Amino acid sequence: MTGKGIGAIGAVGPWVLAVVLSGCIVIPLPESAVGKVPFAIPLRLGGGPATAPAGPVPAPRCAPAAGTERFAAATLAAANRQRAAQGLGPLRRVARLDVAAQDQACDIAARQKVGHRGPDGRGLTRRVGDAGYGWSFVAENTGLGDQPERAFDLWMASPGHRANLLNPRVTEAGFGLALASGGQAGWGMVVAAPR
Repeated sequence: MTGKGIGAIGAVGPWVLAVVLSGCIVIPLPESAVGKVPFAIPLRLGGGPATAPAGPVPAPRCAPAAGTERFAAATLAAANRQRAAQGLGPLRRVARLDVAAQDQACDIAARQKVGHRGPDGRGLTRRVGDAGYGWSFVAENTGLGDQPERAFDLWMASPGHRANLLNPRVTEAGFGLALASGGQAGWGMVVAAPR
């Protein structure tokens, strides 16, 4: 199987996120649309901690799978090629964003279900904050499937995921890849702009 599912989430200033639960699709809407769209969830996002902690980078919930570095390097290189073609600056990899991405990859692999919120209720902004990353903008692409090396192609074929990858605001990225016994790989990429 090339990919069982993919999920995208974007976070911007005073926007509201409408979630179509069956497909894990997140669509940014202006606040004026609240109440007019089923499953609209008000979520004001303005940034994480003002400064990152001076301490060490925390450990992710599960160890990155073999192949994580290859997945991260290939996806980052492909993203930066596409960004350059669009006249955008490159993304650089940041260890604290790797932790946030790995935590979600762990949850996806364990549950064999694509999403942006773990069983403990932590969503993207909480995971990024728990990793000690101070952000002004953050977004996430996730997936589940046997071929994480195809993640970039799948994300580029999806308007929401593509928008996250080619967002002119983002400058940094992190990656996660996790395996579950007898299951498919969970993978993710967090993109952000520091605070």
